Amino acid sequence: MTAIETRELLRVENLVKHFPLRPDFLGRSPGVVRAVDGVSFTVREGETLGLVGESGSGKSTTGRLLMRLLEPTSGAAVFHGQDLFTLKGDGLKAMRREMQIVFQDPYSSLNPRMTVGQILKEGMEPRGITNKAESETEVTRLLELVGMRSYQRDRFPHEFSGGQRQRIGIARALAAGPRLLVADEPVSALDVSIQAQVLNLLLKLQSELNLTMLFIAHDLTVVRHMSDRIAVMYLGKIVELAESQSLYINPRHPYTHSLLAAIPIPDPDVVAPPVESNAGAGSQGEARGGCVYRSRCPFAQAVCAEEPPLREIAPGHLSACHFAETLPEFSRL
Repeated sequence: MTAIETRELLRVENLVKHFPLRPDFLGRSPGVVRAVDGVSFTVREGETLGLVGESGSGKSTTGRLLMRLLEPTSGAAVFHGQDLFTLKGDGLKAMRREMQIVFQDPYSSLNPRMTVGQILKEGMEPRGITNKAESETEVTRLLELVGMRSYQRDRFPHEFSGGQRQRIGIARALAAGPRLLVADEPVSALDVSIQAQVLNLLLKLQSELNLTMLFIAHDLTVVRHMSDRIAVMYLGKIVELAESQSLYINPRHPYTHSLLAAIPIPDPDVVAPPVESNAGAGSQGEARGGCVYRSRCPFAQAVCAEEPPLREIAPGHLSACHFAETLPEFSRL
């Protein structure tokens, strides 16, 4: 996909979320988990920004902060001219209509005591649709929009497969008429045979409804298929941000190299280029300060004890690496 030059819909500035750790038996606090540690990015109207990283990188926490499902430690998020973190009461309710989320687990994200029709009607409440005939017509439209039948409105979530439940979850999100859709690992809990169907459905809906998406995932192959631009997160920080094509042709951060090297190549005659790593998965227990990736990075040097800024190294391509311009070439196209 190619980046879309349109106006900015969402701007996130220095977003921080720290979770305090439980005190030990002497009452001493061991500190905090820096789940999101100074994240900044923008999302343009009509585009999909992919947010990718391994488990624990802070990508899902970022999405939940933007939805106000979690409150931030500090930072700002401006959506269509409004600071999301200062909204209260009616202002917050109005924002709920503009921004909706599709959760990772289609089994636990739907109320098991409500029929599909009731779930979708509840989602319409922010739009003020209360007339019975109008709401029934809208339920039919939403179900058909996500590839389901109108007679399924009277069934309960447990009567559907995982892929069908995720379609219902998408329909529920669309019931409010949002402009921004946060898709938090929407296919990771589904069978591989169903994942492509749901991903193509999201692309179809984005085109038809002019949706803007923040697409969160750990699978770079999926993110490439869905995204115009990609932000790579590691231990609560964005370490690289670029257009999707640019990121795959010319990644400029060692962590991105490692993620791309982990993608299987569906050809037994092709050997993926190896990427060295000095350690296993990173953790919040690592020493703070400096580059967050330096304990695993094969290119780390003394200067990496100083934290590198996320800087533009080419038009639209940002990297938080002291050696971004001199890293070896690496491509997975």
